[in-house]
Amino acid sequence: MVRIGRDQGLLGISVGEHALLVAEVTHHHDSGPVARIAEFPYPADITIDNGNALGGALAHFLQWHGFAARRVVFGVPAKWLISKPYLMPPADAATTAGVLWLHSTEVIPAELGEMVLDYAGESSPTESSNLLLVGLQKQWMDRLLAIAKGARLKTIAVTPSGAAIGAATAPHVNPSMILSLQLGNAELIVQHGRETRSIRHIASAVNLPTIVTELRRAATTASSEGFNLAIWNDAGFDAAFLDTIRAAVNLPVVEAKPQWMDVSGEVNSGLTAVALTLAERNGERPSIDFRHPRLTPPKERRVRKPAFWITSAAAAVVLAVIGGFADIANLQAQVSNADSQLQLLRPAVETARKFVANTQFAALFQPKSPRCLACIRDLTLAVDDDGKTYFISLNVHTESRVAASIGAAPKIELTGEIIGRAPTGQDVLNLMDRLSAQGGTSAAGGQFKDLNCKLDPPGRGRSANEVSFILTFSYIPQL
Repeated sequence: MVRIGRDQGLLGISVGEHALLVAEVTHHHDSGPVARIAEFPYPADITIDNGNALGGALAHFLQWHGFAARRVVFGVPAKWLISKPYLMPPADAATTAGVLWLHSTEVIPAELGEMVLDYAGESSPTESSNLLLVGLQKQWMDRLLAIAKGARLKTIAVTPSGAAIGAATAPHVNPSMILSLQLGNAELIVQHGRETRSIRHIASAVNLPTIVTELRRAATTASSEGFNLAIWNDAGFDAAFLDTIRAAVNLPVVEAKPQWMDVSGEVNSGLTAVALTLAERNGERPSIDFRHPRLTPPKERRVRKPAFWITSAAAAVVLAVIGGFADIANLQAQVSNADSQLQLLRPAVETARKFVANTQFAALFQPKSPRCLACIRDLTLAVDDDGKTYFISLNVHTESRVAASIGAAPKIELTGEIIGRAPTGQDVLNLMDRLSAQGGTSAAGGQFKDLNCKLDPPGRGRSANEVSFILTFSYIPQL
């Protein structure tokens, strides 16, 4: 059952640019809640910036119309608000408040000055939630409180008018896209169940072409999601105006009714002011309340100097430990990654290792170690300069033998075959003696061993005065 409260009633005041829309809801034992609505135009010489003076004029207005209620809920227009939707991961209420406060510092420009922040929606520790972060400049809040003080009213809540009519619409039209035609302003609200998804100012209430354009744009998405269009005609536009709006959207259209606020009386327009009282009459808080916001600045804690240094040192140790664990985890990840890459490269490494082993002899032909060149040099020095003994062909092979000990370089040995001619067999034997005795004769030389010779008798070579020979040998280069 809807109850009014302890005193004589409750005021709902919707704030416009040029006037206040005032509704007083009182409880009669016979007829239940009864609403009376009146419009208070701002005096010609007073603006909303002068809250005390405007409040004094409002006090006379309320007395003249017989409004006795002293408690008031103010509804502010969307033009005053900054609103941002936010998808909150699973979190409790305290965590949600902290996250949204930090988010507000990123999305609300600092040049707007001090803000009063609240949000619509409820977070959940088990699932994500759609929240609407809403901000009101503190200067507007101060002006409203000054008006209330000048009118001798008690402000129990300050909420967006769009949020109030969204909450009143939800039980009757859901989901809904709500067009609010207020005093001078047109607002568009998206309400899904108890969640207010968006509140925004779209045009002046008399700017019908702009209103139609915005509605068509919004209806493109809303029609596919089963939305209805609810119209709150506080400005009292005629049927032709509303018919133009109905024709502009492909949505079912309904108009707000006094029964949605559970009130009786002559209430044909100005329902927004009545909707502002609905949450308080039901014993609930408004979905957004700048008077009692759920978002507040973090409290600054003063810590004594010794405690501060102890706390700082403890924090540094904790950070160092965390950093150490993070570094170890990072190194372990790198090692695991390297092991994985090594396993992938292992077949290629084995192939490369065999190739290197098979071609290791190529290192012997570097300029620093010309082994074959040293062998040819020593052969040349062993031959007489008379030109009578000469070589026809020379064939040299390189062999790498197993090292004598672990870690030592492998032993290199050359094997060769010489085909040549000499005047006599004795000349060939003399050549073999010189080769056997030549080891170590120069820094570039080596040692000949395993010398064997095969002679062909004269007459089988180039002439009868020569013998042909085939000389095989082993040659150990000097290291």
